[in-house]
Amino acid sequence: MKIPLALFNGFGAAFETCLAEFLAQSDYLPDASSLQSERFLRRSITPHILKLSQVFNRNFQQSSEGLAPYWNQSSHPKHLRLAYFLYFMPSHLFRVASVWSELQRLGFQWQTPEIQAIEWGAGPASGACGAAAGEFFASMGASLAHWSLIEQDRAMLTLGKKWSEHYFRYLNLPWKTQAFHQKFDPKQSLLPKRARFHLWLMSFCLNELPLPIEELASFLVNHWEKHVHEDGLILFVEPALKAQSRKLLALRQAILAQKTSLQVLLPCLGNRTCGAFLDSE
Repeated sequence: MKIPLALFNGFGAAFETCLAEFLAQSDYLPDASSLQSERFLRRSITPHILKLSQVFNRNFQQSSEGLAPYWNQSSHPKHLRLAYFLYFMPSHLFRVASVWSELQRLGFQWQTPEIQAIEWGAGPASGACGAAAGEFFASMGASLAHWSLIEQDRAMLTLGKKWSEHYFRYLNLPWKTQAFHQKFDPKQSLLPKRARFHLWLMSFCLNELPLPIEELASFLVNHWEKHVHEDGLILFVEPALKAQSRKLLALRQAILAQKTSLQVLLPCLGNRTCGAFLDSE
């Protein structure tokens, strides 16, 4: 993957100012200068980041309840959410923007300037904002996007909607968002029958989907064939952790085994067996 220089340089002081101003306006920071305060970071942010690192990176356990158990364990859920936002959101935003720019480099272009998009497991809308950054720095022709943000945690969904709107304005993109609080239920359809999207984005949510891989692949493919336009795009982004990487590769293999016209583009260009997955067995 090749990262455009403009994208690489697009997350400096101006982005930090944008982030700090948003968090201060949303009452998550005492003021915009708090991110420069070592005392505030040391007392209010760093301990929660260490906890999140233990929970997600070291002592990872799958949870179909989303993040709710982790918020409830904290003596200060608001600071824990802030730490989650600062720790995960910027890097994940950049990951999605990088995938977007890679698709642009490979020649992908939207057939319509106005797209309907959905982010499942949206959290703080890292994926939608990453797509916006990708479009700003490596345009694929989506001058207008209408986003549906789907999330199990209501407070994080509210934060994600506000942040996405703030970030879209920062990039001067006329993109829009709608927020939908919804629990994942594999026994029911995820969406209304007539809902159709040009872009379906799922990110950092495999740990919240309790179905076995083969059933999950069938469930997702069924929804994609019903709700994604024929010339649409599906992006699935997961953290580069051993357990999650193996699960994502296994899901990729299970999708390839489905009788579907869907074509897997990344990380492997083609529908062959993934060499990385074979080497890990």
